[in-house]
Amino acid sequence: MSRHKFNESIPSIDWMRWYRFHRAHPEVFERIIRLCKELQDRGFKYYGMVGLIASIRHHMDLERGPDDRFKINQNYCAFYARWYTWVYARTETELNFFRFREGDWVDASKPAEIVSAEEQELLLWEAKRRGEI
Repeated sequence: MSRHKFNESIPSIDWMRWYRFHRAHPEVFERIIRLCKELQDRGFKYYGMVGLIASIRHHMDLERGPDDRFKINQNYCAFYARWYTWVYARTETELNFFRFREGDWVDASKPAEIVSAEEQELLLWEAKRRGEI
């Protein structure tokens, strides 16, 4: 299966899975925003989403206990970093807080269109029907 760019009209299956997780767990993005603000207030110019997700996973596990471990796919880090940059960021510090690789499958520009939840569900259903997920 080819990897679609984030801003193409048909998002990747990974992006659809991430978006479903994101909608089901809004507390994750709230924590990302809080941690980014704390780091920026301490003088950090940039940071890695992998570190933030690891911290969130750690703290949520401590809150929930061993019988209710918090699961989050490590592949979602790139999507959260882009979502923060495209949807949340307003200041120059926020816009440049995450670095994106040159020639990565997307640059840090805002996507032309974010697919609606209904379109996401339809695309997921079609991918399941084709046996892609």
